[in-house]
Amino acid sequence: TRHLLANRQHHYVRTGQKRENAMIPFSHFLDTMVSLPQDPVYYFSLYQYCQLLPEQALVVEIGTWMGHSTIAMGCALQGTGGHIITIDPIFHLLTKEEHDPEPRIWKSSFGEVSEQISRFNLDGYISIVPDFSENVFTRWDGRPIDLLHVDGNHSREAVRRDCEWMQWIKNGGYATFDDWAVYSDIIPLAVKDYLSNHPEFVTLHAEGENPCSHPTWSTTIIQRQNL
Repeated sequence: TRHLLANRQHHYVRTGQKRENAMIPFSHFLDTMVSLPQDPVYYFSLYQYCQLLPEQALVVEIGTWMGHSTIAMGCALQGTGGHIITIDPIFHLLTKEEHDPEPRIWKSSFGEVSEQISRFNLDGYISIVPDFSENVFTRWDGRPIDLLHVDGNHSREAVRRDCEWMQWIKNGGYATFDDWAVYSDIIPLAVKDYLSNHPEFVTLHAEGENPCSHPTWSTTIIQRQNL
């Protein structure tokens, strides 16, 4: 796995100066996680982009699920004063039995995320917001975002709504959209609709152009580059 990462990392991290002082090495993330639902390179790319961020960076993640990507990014931010706000309605639905047909699965997800955050000593670096991203957006206080990671509801309308978060991205900051190729008839169209009216955003990597693409995951990376 580590040889694979060494050979493939250059396809994802192209700009900026990477910090070398991450408190938690990526190798520890791999060794500690029992299993990963996606290719390790996916988590490695998020880890490395977080290493490009400035001190005290703010990361907003839409879609927590089991928290694997959350933890990978948190490992890169530890010791930098950075913080991750991860948003997911799954945790909100725990309090609504009528919308919770499989409560044991969702409760297990919440328990595992909380446990993993503590296992990596990231309690002070990650905040879970148990709500829908559109609700959090209406309450957002205007804080600028260094990295926006979108892996939430994959309907076209939901992705369009989540694109509105990009207005808060700092110049030089990033947006990443997961499952780009998996939902190729939804996510790319919604994001490109947004980008067509926002020329300040430049696509650094679009899944499908990378010869090392893995069939079970896909991520597109966009950067704000104001003139």
